[in-house]
Amino acid sequence: MANTELNWGQQIDKIAYGVAIVLGLFVLAVPFLFSGSVTGGDLDLLTSRLQKKANDQKRKMVSVDPEDLGALVRSHWSTGRHSRLEVPWVTERPPLFLKLVKKGQGEPAEHHPARLSEIICERDPKKEQVFLRVKGFVSPENQYVKIRRITIERSVDGGPFKKLPGRVKISDEFAYKDYKVEPGKAYSYKVVTFAVPDPEAPEDANFGALTEKQVSEPLGPTEKVPPDYSLEIAYFDDKNVQEPGVWVKLWYWDYKTGKRVGKGSIKFYKEKDRFGSDNRWQFFRIDVPKGLVLVADKRKLGKDTVTAKTKRVPVEAWEPHTPAAPEAPAGEEGGEEFDGEVIDDVEGVTEEAVKPEPKKSRKKKGFRDRGKKARN
Repeated sequence: MANTELNWGQQIDKIAYGVAIVLGLFVLAVPFLFSGSVTGGDLDLLTSRLQKKANDQKRKMVSVDPEDLGALVRSHWSTGRHSRLEVPWVTERPPLFLKLVKKGQGEPAEHHPARLSEIICERDPKKEQVFLRVKGFVSPENQYVKIRRITIERSVDGGPFKKLPGRVKISDEFAYKDYKVEPGKAYSYKVVTFAVPDPEAPEDANFGALTEKQVSEPLGPTEKVPPDYSLEIAYFDDKNVQEPGVWVKLWYWDYKTGKRVGKGSIKFYKEKDRFGSDNRWQFFRIDVPKGLVLVADKRKLGKDTVTAKTKRVPVEAWEPHTPAAPEAPAGEEGGEEFDGEVIDDVEGVTEEAVKPEPKKSRKKKGFRDRGKKARN
């Protein structure tokens, strides 16, 4: 009986080993039974699935140079910050689609200097101040670049150019208002542009020779900035020492009406008298022995000194300052130039026949003579 039970146990073990061998062979045979050649339809299906996955990631295909590929991959799989107790490893990252292209084979990118078109002298009625408006435009010859910054540089009375504060709004045509100008000074301007490669440029655009910074040709110098008032001393009243006075010619700009006030007539003013819109200016001091007048402006600190040698300065704004027109080549048809007068090559007409006669100068009476007549 015992032998029978032992035989049954051995038989069961053999059966178990046999079943295990059959199952193992079946598992190994499955890939061979169900495998086959990949058809064109299968390739299309796989391609469409891959494209769908790429679209699901919503990531743009990045074009990189071969030497930058390693840095890009390392950055993509960077583990970020971690402590010394944590294992720095990454298991999940979205796919990074790369496209290697050969750059620099197409047209070169070009960044040309911008140009200044005009400088306009204007007055701000709200601030009651003179300012200069500098206008210009970006070069239309630029190619495959995008302007990222525009700045203005200024020179005062022929001095060195210095950057002005603030930035210019980026546009094909731009303007800059310069309020930090002083009467009696002339100004010149330059425009500086900074460019970067245009992200919408063709993939084969050549950026190797791209110049990031370009400085324009200067525009100026302008005429001198006009003052808000102008004063000419005719003569002093030296008879009344207690109340000194002065006879003057006076002009000033009225910001309320936008017009010049004063026709050049001689008027008498005493010390502490005021003039201008809202009595803006004052004859703060009249120094007869020294022959000078101190004029105070309630809109700014300090005082202006006017002497008998001070001449009238126009308070009107000058015409816009624009680039000089290119000179015409010599020898063009249509005549020759003689002392500013152009004549045609017509028979019987000579240079002497068209030259204007010199104007006769008239001697003008001085302010002192007019003042004497006014006193008489």
